[in-house]
Amino acid sequence: MAKKDNDIWMFVGIAILIIVIIWGYQNGKFSNNYFSTTENDYITQDTNNPSNTGISYQISVWLTPNTICTGGTTVGNIDTNMPNGICRLYIKTSLTNWQLLDIVTLNSNGKYSQSRQVDIPGTAYVYANCCDSNNNCKNSNTATLIVNICNSENPEPSCIDSDNGKISTILGNCQDSYHQLGYQDSCSSSSSVLEYFCGSDLTCHSEIASCPVGWVCINGACMQPPCQSGIINPTSQGSCNPGYCGIGEGYCEYVPASLVEPARCGCSLV
Repeated sequence: MAKKDNDIWMFVGIAILIIVIIWGYQNGKFSNNYFSTTENDYITQDTNNPSNTGISYQISVWLTPNTICTGGTTVGNIDTNMPNGICRLYIKTSLTNWQLLDIVTLNSNGKYSQSRQVDIPGTAYVYANCCDSNNNCKNSNTATLIVNICNSENPEPSCIDSDNGKISTILGNCQDSYHQLGYQDSCSSSSSVLEYFCGSDLTCHSEIASCPVGWVCINGACMQPPCQSGIINPTSQGSCNPGYCGIGEGYCEYVPASLVEPARCGCSLV
């Protein structure tokens, strides 16, 4: 009798289990809603944020422009009929799998936009998963962004020379499209300058420029030699080097003796 009772309870238990399973599938409790299978569901969704339950919602994502150069800016846009919704943005590149990019809040009209600068070349794919306050969620379309390396091999020609040509008495710097750091004039000898200038092809060229007679090259520019102000008791102005004294200090000259100082060579404002 005990064995018969056990068999009855076993059949009852199996029947209850079958009813529970059927009820669960009919009500979505054991469905695969948490693991996306539609075209736009590329990653496993959070169990608190199942995808595509908000069937009545329309979610659109696009990028303007969708083709840019490295260092350029694109504007990401989300347009929905889900006011004040929360959207998770996901991104995928040729080097990475889908990963969370950002979490944003839609405005009262169900829209959102943001600009971003992109420095890495390649192709990126972006989509949004947006949810309302009742956790009804919907995936957007997938938007594509192409980032090119522009003007690296064939840039638009341009050239700028800070001293505006072959002027050996001014320190200059020449920049063109191929050399953004530029070329700075330098002394090729004590009396000549390696002068850079813009050529007719809008690129930097160089040539050797001699300094005026009696002048010397100092720090990339021709100038009168420095004043030898340390000479004491020179015999005349001719024995003082007629050299450069510095900005605002005039030129080297003969300073006659006074009651307290001997004659000397010095700058005119000394």
